[in-house]
Amino acid sequence: MSLIEKLKDDFASRRRKLEVLGEEVWVTPMTVGENTVIGALYPNDSAARSVETLVRKCRDAEGKPIFTKDDKEALRSLVAGDRLGPIFAAIHGPSTAELEKKSETDDPPNT
Repeated sequence: MSLIEKLKDDFASRRRKLEVLGEEVWVTPMTVGENTVIGALYPNDSAARSVETLVRKCRDAEGKPIFTKDDKEALRSLVAGDRLGPIFAAIHGPSTAELEKKSETDDPPNT
């Protein structure tokens, strides 16, 4: 199997379920294409990019969007950021530092 096939299979398997205030939220990782489109829509507004990401990526178990464009202002101004943090973490994946730390704990020391 080629690397691209492995990467595509990996992406398909990375759909994640989170629970937020008792509600299920399903997300997939952000793709380069999605990041490019959202960045082009809001090149100078990181809050708008974040809200657009939530609207596009958060789904219910059947794959239907949880948020609509009508929810954007509330997501931006009326929702606590700490409630959204785990969703963003699931969408954007672990940071390089987190991956390196996990790798250090997973690998046995060289002795």
